[in-house]
Amino acid sequence: MVWAVTLVVHDCATNAGLQGALISDGYGGGGYTDSYGQFIALIDDYYSGYIAQISKSGYSSRNFTFDRSQIGTPQSTCLSVYVPPPPSSGGGGISCFIVTAASGSAQSKEVTGMRALRDQVAARAPLAGRLIDAIYDQYWRFSPALADQIAESEAARMGVMALVVRPLFAWFQLAGQLALAPDDTAAVRQAEKELRSACPRYLSPAKVASYLALLLRGEPLPAGAPGLVTQLEPQLRSALALPLVQWAIFEPLQRTWHGAAERLDMRSQVAAWLGAAPLDCVMSPTPQQLEEELASLASLVRFDPGARNRIGATLLAAWPGTDAALAQAGLLDAGA
Repeated sequence: MVWAVTLVVHDCATNAGLQGALISDGYGGGGYTDSYGQFIALIDDYYSGYIAQISKSGYSSRNFTFDRSQIGTPQSTCLSVYVPPPPSSGGGGISCFIVTAASGSAQSKEVTGMRALRDQVAARAPLAGRLIDAIYDQYWRFSPALADQIAESEAARMGVMALVVRPLFAWFQLAGQLALAPDDTAAVRQAEKELRSACPRYLSPAKVASYLALLLRGEPLPAGAPGLVTQLEPQLRSALALPLVQWAIFEPLQRTWHGAAERLDMRSQVAAWLGAAPLDCVMSPTPQQLEEELASLASLVRFDPGARNRIGATLLAAWPGTDAALAQAGLLDAGA
């Protein structure tokens, strides 16, 4: 049995129907809009929701989620004409090369959302901001070449969106919500819901998690691994050799897919990941800044005492003699 939803795709500026827009899950499912911009999605009864990407040459791609509540009511969305970003001036800014290549736009919600989160975290806690800068320093070593490879293939773009970008984006949205506004329970619940739906069952979360675990352990992939994963395996193993990239990208990605497979508490998964943040690679603040910077860092993990103490232990080992300041900031239990 299947259920059906009619989707109408327009040009955002003119509201004209867009013929020939591709609706795809990246794994052979989907098709193209007709001369009126319409597409009828036929979805197996096994699924209660389904995420697809809408793309068309000359336009910025976007995602659309089909769900049962839409049955019988035509759905409408639009694509914006793609506007290339201005050339980099070499100062400031963060370039999400892989996310841009996969989503098809430097202005996609995933790219702009990641930039906004980085800016918010750095504004709240300078120590965390310096860690993010160090992560990007390593990310830039491999990401442009990998992004170029992804951009050459529509199938690769769709696959990377489904396997990497959407789950990772949802993970960081929950992590950001817990770090920046954990008391907004409605927003936290929504972020948890979106993270749970970011790893659809049709992609077999348990298998994806197992492939990521093998990569993290440096073990060979099985013969039946997806073609996209084996195609990108050399670049992925090269990226895994960068410790900050491993913590910032591969570990949360594996936790996301494993959590989807085992129905784990994702707040606890995020807390465990944040508690292992490699802040020991960041230069210690000056004595005058230490108290303020530790307090601002502690505010990012106030939602979980275990994460606070793990971060405090990491910093104490890296910065001997800071135990009193760490305890005052709440990053170490008194007497630890």
